[in-house]
Amino acid sequence: METDFSRGEGGRPPENDQIDKYVGARLRLRRKLLGFSQTKLADAVGLTFQQIQKYERGKSRIAASRLWTLAHAMRVPVSYFFDGLDEPAPIIDEPLGASELRLCHAMRRLPQQQRRRLHDMVMAFAEPSGPDEGPQSG
Repeated sequence: METDFSRGEGGRPPENDQIDKYVGARLRLRRKLLGFSQTKLADAVGLTFQQIQKYERGKSRIAASRLWTLAHAMRVPVSYFFDGLDEPAPIIDEPLGASELRLCHAMRRLPQQQRRRLHDMVMAFAEPSGPDEGPQSG
C-alpha cells in the first residue's frame, strides 16, 4: 500500500492520524534496524512494550518529551521521525524480512566510505532502466 503523506485529500495537509502512523512506522523501522525488541526499547525509556506497540501503530500520539527520549535512546535526532513526511515517498506496509535486516546490520559494520559506495551502487541498480520500465527482477 502506498500512502502520500505530503498532502491529504484535496491538497490539504495530512491528517494528524496519518502523521502519528508515519512517526510510528519510523519508530518501528529504527527499532528493528537496531535489533531492539519492543520490550528492550520499552525498558530503555521506562515504558511497557504495549505502549511501544501503540506508538508504532499510530494508535497513541507520542508527546514531544517522549519523542526526544526515544530519539536519544535510539541514537537519532528527533527530526528522524519526520524525515520524508513532506515527500510523496510511499510507506511500504510489508515488514522487513530477516535477510533485509541482516543486510542492514552488516552495512552498519562497514566503514562510512564503503557504506556510502555500496548505498550508491544499490540505488543505481534500483533505478528504472528506461522510461516505461520498473526495477528488473531476477
